[in-house]
Amino acid sequence: MNTPIKETKLTTLVLNSSFFPSHIISARWAFQRTYTGNVKPLDRNLTQFWGYDEWLRGGERGTNHPVLRSAHQEWPVPTVVLSRKPMNPKRSGPTTLYELVKKYKFTCQITGNVYRKNWRKHFTKEHVIPVAKGGPNEDWNLLPTCREANIKKSDTFPYFDFNGIDLTEKIKRTDYTSVYVREENMREEWASFPQIKIYE
Repeated sequence: MNTPIKETKLTTLVLNSSFFPSHIISARWAFQRTYTGNVKPLDRNLTQFWGYDEWLRGGERGTNHPVLRSAHQEWPVPTVVLSRKPMNPKRSGPTTLYELVKKYKFTCQITGNVYRKNWRKHFTKEHVIPVAKGGPNEDWNLLPTCREANIKKSDTFPYFDFNGIDLTEKIKRTDYTSVYVREENMREEWASFPQIKIYE
């Protein structure tokens, strides 16, 4: 059974060349990259196909399979793809600021303040090792901080939180091998990957 979805919905797990989960992308991005041959589509049994048309003809799809729909046609979207090359070397880890903030329980990692109401107004992604000093734009180098703390920190390194804890200690303790997903976006074909974690 197919389920029409918005093109911005997160539908597709990207595996790196070692078959480890890398991140989750939107239906539009997954369809475009698969159709142009930049990634290999996999079916629900994780069988590889060389291209979109081959996958469409022979791939086994899961229940409630996502499709993009126009007035006269629909296009199924692969829910697992294998990357042939890095899709975006500047990708910043967590898919959205919301997912990063939720992972850290809506708490600024510098001041300790909690902002659940109007969280978007308060939070930014903080590069613990500043980009200006060679810090990578990857998930393990990111913490959610309030805007005021982010501005005050600027490109200072090392930097300490309100308890005197070096921010690098916080990123060393984070689980940067996992891919986090909201429960409503989780799919049965991803269940075999222990790296996929549901946000609590």
